[in-house]
Amino acid sequence: GDYDRNIKIVCKEHSSRGNHKEIGTFYTTVRILMMGPTLENHYWLVNEYRRNKCSIFGCGRKNGGNNITYYKGGSMYKNSGEVRVNKAYVRQVFSFLDYIKGGTEISTFIAIDFTASNGEPDSPKSLHFINTSSPNQYTRAIQTVGEIIQEYDTDKFFAVLGFGAKMPPEYNDVSHEFFVNGDPTNPFCYRIE
Repeated sequence: GDYDRNIKIVCKEHSSRGNHKEIGTFYTTVRILMMGPTLENHYWLVNEYRRNKCSIFGCGRKNGGNNITYYKGGSMYKNSGEVRVNKAYVRQVFSFLDYIKGGTEISTFIAIDFTASNGEPDSPKSLHFINTSSPNQYTRAIQTVGEIIQEYDTDKFFAVLGFGAKMPPEYNDVSHEFFVNGDPTNPFCYRIE
């Protein structure tokens, strides 16, 4: 980015109710912030609203019952505080493509939910319903995402795991992790079609 571009810093007083009040603002550049604790990194917070309000209406003293409030502004208003920068750094945020360009290898696996919450597999309302004329929601999701991801997978082999189904040969106990093809020595399928 442009380290010499002018940026506006807004300081606010935090409120747990969400209506944070502005204390003031100042302007600087990233390059100056990166200098650390120098004279250039000493800023006065200026609340433009308070400064402009008092310039228009004047400043002085207002007696509100037992409370006496002094209003500063115009030539009398100086600032709402100060900020001194002790340390600043720029942290680079990498994108997915930056990782790929940098040589990151992806190894993908797919997990399928076979729990009863998806409905009976022979019901058209089930996520697992097999319809010969159109793929179910699971198949569509795996194809849509998988066709993109497989291009970044190094070997194009995907382990496919399931959870939440009663497994053969007894079909008594629910398994919370099993290989969909039933072969623990080679649970992979090649590419997604």
